[in-house]
Amino acid sequence: MANMLTIIDNSDDSGDEFLMNVALRGRNAKIYRPREDHYAKWTDKEFFVRFRLTKETVLELLDLIREDLETSTDVIVTHESTVVDSTILCSW
Repeated sequence: MANMLTIIDNSDDSGDEFLMNVALRGRNAKIYRPREDHYAKWTDKEFFVRFRLTKETVLELLDLIREDLETSTDVIVTHESTVVDSTILCSW
């Protein structure tokens, strides 16, 4: 039983040390990567395997829902994205 308490005490110490290191170091900076153009990146077959939709189907769906996906002009957008990107992301 004493050995078990020693292990718990040691793990608490390392946990406290970890929390202190996190508090002193602060948060990591956010990394923003450029958006990929999935429509251009993948071949027709790779696109279908990855998203379970053909490229043609995505374009047809876009025609049906394009108005619903467009943002208003008064909204500040931090990342530029196209309607195709939004649809592909939703289907993924």
